[in-house]
Amino acid sequence: FLFSMLELDEILDANATALAEVRRSFISKGWVFVKIPKELLELRESIQQPLQKFFAQHVDTKDTFTKTDSIFGYQRVNHKESLRWLTSERFTEEDFPDIVRADVVALTKFMDDLMYRLIATTSQALFDKTPEQLGDEFDLALLSSKKQKDTGRFGMLDVAHYLNLPRDGSNTVVVPPKNCVEHYDPGLFSLSFFSSQPGLQLLDLETHEWVDGPCNTENGNEDVAILWCGAAISKIDQQFKPAVHRVEYPEQKDGSADTRMSIWYEVCTSAQETDYLKFENSAEIPPNVFVKKTRAKKLTDKPEHVLGRPPKAQKDQEQAEKPGWFSSLKSLLPFGKKKSNLELDYGVPISKAMFEGDDGNRPPITYNPSPSPKKTPESEPTSKVEISDLSVENLLGVPPSKSMSAEDFNFVPEEFLSPPEGKEPESEPES
Repeated sequence: FLFSMLELDEILDANATALAEVRRSFISKGWVFVKIPKELLELRESIQQPLQKFFAQHVDTKDTFTKTDSIFGYQRVNHKESLRWLTSERFTEEDFPDIVRADVVALTKFMDDLMYRLIATTSQALFDKTPEQLGDEFDLALLSSKKQKDTGRFGMLDVAHYLNLPRDGSNTVVVPPKNCVEHYDPGLFSLSFFSSQPGLQLLDLETHEWVDGPCNTENGNEDVAILWCGAAISKIDQQFKPAVHRVEYPEQKDGSADTRMSIWYEVCTSAQETDYLKFENSAEIPPNVFVKKTRAKKLTDKPEHVLGRPPKAQKDQEQAEKPGWFSSLKSLLPFGKKKSNLELDYGVPISKAMFEGDDGNRPPITYNPSPSPKKTPESEPTSKVEISDLSVENLLGVPPSKSMSAEDFNFVPEEFLSPPEGKEPESEPES
């Protein structure tokens, strides 16, 4: 790796040099590579085979572990399946099949302790706050000092199993453009500590380049993990960036590539438990997922197709033709100087800050609509948010409870992209 590689144990021991590097990396990139301790490596090795056996079972068997009206338990879509659960006071070992139960119990307890220790060690150095202050002030369920009514304290563990189905036309199953499109997580930190195959990439906001994450089945990468930031960290301190990441398909398009399994723990917000459901079977896309949405019958790169409406003002057209979204991502939060309007209002609807690119590498257009302005004299500002500031940082003006999860909302079904038969695309009224 060409990037800093820290020992997680050094961070947990409050090593001053390690903490300084964590801070620098979180400000510049939003992520840092770490080497995990031996105990986690052993637990990870122990759980891999049971998880593979679980995913290899018939779908009817796996579906018995799906929680209805929930995003927890076993879940599946066309191109992937997952096993997700809440931890700590919300953990129930009886929810798991016998084949994985003992290993899930051991891993969950270890990860809860590890992530709490990590925050207890870094909270003063990074935020000048205690873990309990972070929990109470920023809706972080694992850290709250208050007894959560009906919910308890919890983190979130995820196992994703990407099927890597054929993409050469030999399969009728519809798959999204990537295993997981560009996004950032809504919580505080995530520790991604297992990837069985390549594909994970992180955006380097300094160079605008995508950086390959570790494949833990390759020699030399067995103990490499990634600690990355979510949107909540930017609500605590606007110096820090949420880590933008994605999962690419393998090069083989014929379905011959091995499936890909990944495991990560997220220090999540309390509201993530329910906010996922707001986007189930909905045409809205979560604000932390960068895809294009349109009500038009055909996707194009024209600005009007980003929102399914023509630009209503010249300033919108000009904004649409500014450089691609990499520049916007780099300016997620300002370096150095402070802006008077950094505390944005919530005037930008979360369904209207969408991004997409043809090749998934350097998208040609960033379209960031302004809030509908009130009618005021030209000499007066029409909004707290200036056009020059309408970039991805607007997404961070949405409370963490409104920032949805990354993994489950990475594809917009075709029926959400077109209007019902015989119905014209909707347009917004003139201001």
